Amino acid sequence: MVDAELIRSAQNGDRKALVQLLESIEHSVYRTAFYILGNEHDALDASQEALIRIYTKIDTYQEKAKFSTWVQRIV
Repeated sequence: MVDAELIRSAQNGDRKALVQLLESIEHSVYRTAFYILGNEHDALDASQEALIRIYTKIDTYQEKAKFSTWVQRIV
């Protein structure tokens, strides 16, 4: 479970919080990508792309849905 305060800090421009947030979700992002793609190489590529998109779009996340659901949709 990702801390809501960490998400808010990342959305407010705190780079350290954003990096910590990405580190906390990278394993679940990879697992989701691997489940969908079934291939380690492709899952690593997709995970990297998803983390970059999360990094650039964190300010668009709204608390209407769970953060994990938002992340999975990106993956």
